[in-house]
Amino acid sequence: MDKLPKRLQIALESDCAEELNEIIRAHRKADFELLRQLLSTNSQVDPRYRTRAIYALGRWGNERAVGDILQVMPVLDERGRIAAMDSLGRLGSNQALQAIINYSDDPSSHVRKFAIHALGRFQLPEAKAKLIEIREKDPDEHLRNLASDYINRDQSE
Repeated sequence: MDKLPKRLQIALESDCAEELNEIIRAHRKADFELLRQLLSTNSQVDPRYRTRAIYALGRWGNERAVGDILQVMPVLDERGRIAAMDSLGRLGSNQALQAIINYSDDPSSHVRKFAIHALGRFQLPEAKAKLIEIREKDPDEHLRNLASDYINRDQSE
């Protein structure tokens, strides 16, 4: 992997999202490619960098990142899977929707919550069907109610 520019390294290490948001707003192609490289399954990539890169790529808005996110999903920890659900929901492709559906049964209720929010971004029958399934079957009452809220929103619009 290429050495990260200092400004990108600082943004990835910061506890504040503003530095990373500046990278996103600048929209440099080189930064996009470096962020994509951080989604390697290589164990030498710092998991915090990987999670922050997923966050940034979701807000970047370029669907080319979907495949990279999907490639790294099996090695992500809970925080990484949460970031992935959020980012895939923002990227909005059919491939992203399928991944969200597949991960909406995650053992972590936090990941499932973000999957519900991501599904709520899609105005597609597959997303609504999964929300209905979650409303009926999720073991967490709060998440069942959240899924129901998204279903009801769709019906009122």
